[in-house]
Amino acid sequence: MMKKIQTKYCGEVLYNEKDVTHFPDGLFGFEEAHDFLLIRLEDDDASPYCLQSAEDPSLAFIMVDPFQLVPDYAPDLSDEDCARLGDPSGEHIILYAICVLHESMSDSTVNLRYPIAMHMETHTAFQVILNNSEYSFRHKLSDFLPSEEDTSC
Repeated sequence: MMKKIQTKYCGEVLYNEKDVTHFPDGLFGFEEAHDFLLIRLEDDDASPYCLQSAEDPSLAFIMVDPFQLVPDYAPDLSDEDCARLGDPSGEHIILYAICVLHESMSDSTVNLRYPIAMHMETHTAFQVILNNSEYSFRHKLSDFLPSEEDTSC
């Protein structure tokens, strides 16, 4: 059965219950929210995603593929983290990084320290705490984008 939700960033969206990703523990600071929809913002493989709460239309996060920003991103998911998602090998787990967007792109940040680990087959996810000290939870998003002088036609 299809359901309808008014989303924060994507207007009205129809979804099936099987499309819902469940976060047993919620997200840091939003522990009461457990069910989310993963919505691609554009029809493009490089497009960011909206992680929209299926319970609260006003709760949504913009997420990106961290490997598009940092090709050598090397988060160390523990065996315990993979087992927690029911995938000891980690082969069905995808990582996303939450962005905090501000009016000025130079003030916007991306959280590489606490990515979202999502099992794409079971639609179960949780926010991972990485021990890698080189990753911060407030990397400037502008540091990963080409500067105007680097772009040419």
